[in-house]
Amino acid sequence: TLFLSLSIFPLSGQKLKSLVKADETITKTETAKLEEKKNYSAVITKDAKTSRGLIDMHMVKNVLYLEIPIDLMGKSMLFSSRVSQTSDNKDVIAGQMPVNPLMVEWSYDSEKVYLHNINDNSICDNHESIYQGVKRNNLNPILKAFPIKCFNSDSTKVVIDVT
Repeated sequence: TLFLSLSIFPLSGQKLKSLVKADETITKTETAKLEEKKNYSAVITKDAKTSRGLIDMHMVKNVLYLEIPIDLMGKSMLFSSRVSQTSDNKDVIAGQMPVNPLMVEWSYDSEKVYLHNINDNSICDNHESIYQGVKRNNLNPILKAFPIKCFNSDSTKVVIDVT
């Protein structure tokens, strides 16, 4: 896991994961970019329809925002769907999973949040001598990058537009 020093970063002691830089201090330019982000109340307005959960969802007009806790960054998640009911069972039936589950994880830097596909084709015990080689040869590709819209008031969650 790659983490940055937060000596000049205004995120109340949270660690910021970097995709490129390991063990470096965030530059003043990166800090300035984060401070430019919109205020939470300007993005998630009072008329937002909110669904609370592990990841909060906010619908503001026709824009869907996800509010992802920083603590979830770098943790594996399984995305799956199941048909609950249908009026036409030609293509799917109730209870069926129309697509295979997808193992993902989130990461972020000073500008974007990244959704990675977890590559679990090759696994190795992290105490084995070959572990670093397996790790270097099996990267988790980025499925999508989302610009950061804002952070919540205590900077423990990042907000992205997933529309």
